[in-house]
Formats: sequence, C-alpha cells, structure tokens
Amino acid sequence: MWNLIIGVVFIIGGLAGKLALRGTNSSLGIVVVGIVLVIVGFVQMSSGGNKNRRAPARRGAARPPARRSGGSGAPAQSPGPGGDDAASFLDDMSD
Repeated sequence: MWNLIIGVVFIIGGLAGKLALRGTNSSLGIVVVGIVLVIVGFVQMSSGGNKNRRAPARRGAARPPARRSGGSGAPAQSPGPGGDDAASFLDDMSD
C-alpha cells in the first residue's frame, strides 16, 4: 500500500516539476519510478498483499502447546556447587 501512495506522489510531483530524480535532475525519471511503484503496488494488492501475515486465530480454537527451549525435553541441570555466577565458577576451578 505504501508504494501506491509514494508512487502517486512521485508521479504528481514529477509532472508538476516539483520533484526530480536525484543525480539526474530529471522530472521524467521520477515519474517513471512512480509508475513502477504504482504497478508493483497493484500487483501486490491483486496477489493478496503481504504473505508473511498470520491468519487470525479462530475463536475457541485450541492453542498449540508452548515451546520450551532446550530441545530434548530433558530438565535443566542445576548450577552445581558454589552458585551460578562466573566468579564462583572461577573460584571452584582454582581450588
């Protein structure tokens, strides 16, 4: 949708002589870029827009189980003697 709006602004600004393509100072160039943006916008709208959008959840549908980190499902190991910070680990190693 944003490319449609920007494309129309580029076309109007280029035809009015208020906008020009940077580096070329060409109003016709910015009109061409605007036309391309408008075409891309129409193609995106006709193909369904953003494909990365998630479908809305159905009301009353069961929720999938929460994923837990760790991968194997094994319980997390305790930090061992001396605590879990780096200083106590280094103290344990030096003994």
